[in-house]
Amino acid sequence: MDLFSLTKESSLVTQAEDVIKEMFPKLLKLISYDIKTGLPYAFLKQHDTETHNVAGAYDHKTNTLYISAKATVNDCIHEIGHCIHYQVLGCKEFPLPLDGKTEYAHVNFKEDFAEAFTDLCSKGNVITDRDREMFDILNSVTKV
Repeated sequence: MDLFSLTKESSLVTQAEDVIKEMFPKLLKLISYDIKTGLPYAFLKQHDTETHNVAGAYDHKTNTLYISAKATVNDCIHEIGHCIHYQVLGCKEFPLPLDGKTEYAHVNFKEDFAEAFTDLCSKGNVITDRDREMFDILNSVTKV
C-alpha cells in the first residue's frame, strides 16, 4: 500500500469517483490516471496559474491528477472531468448552453467542460439544458 492511499486526498478522490459512478457507471472504466498530492510548481507556472488559488490540476501529458490539501470532492470531480475530456473526447470543444455556467467556466472551453461535468455529477440528475447536453455527450460514449 502506498502512502497516497492513506491520505485525505485519496479519500476525496474515492468519494469523487463514487459520485461520478452514480451518474455514469461505466465512464471511469474508459480512463486512467495517476494521482499525486500537492501541486507541482513547475506545472502551474507553465500554465500561468497562481498556486494559492488552485485545489487541483490535471496534466494531460502524464495523465496525472494533482490534488492539494485544500481540495474538495467537487474539485476532484472537476479534475477527473478534465481527464475524461482529454482521454475520452479528445478535448473537443462543445457549445454547451449558458444556463448555469459558472464564472470559472468562462476561462476557456476546457474549464467550461470540467465545470459543467462537476455541476451535473454533484447534482446527481439533469435539471438544466446545460445538464442535458453534458449528460447526452457522456452517455453517448458510455453506451456499449
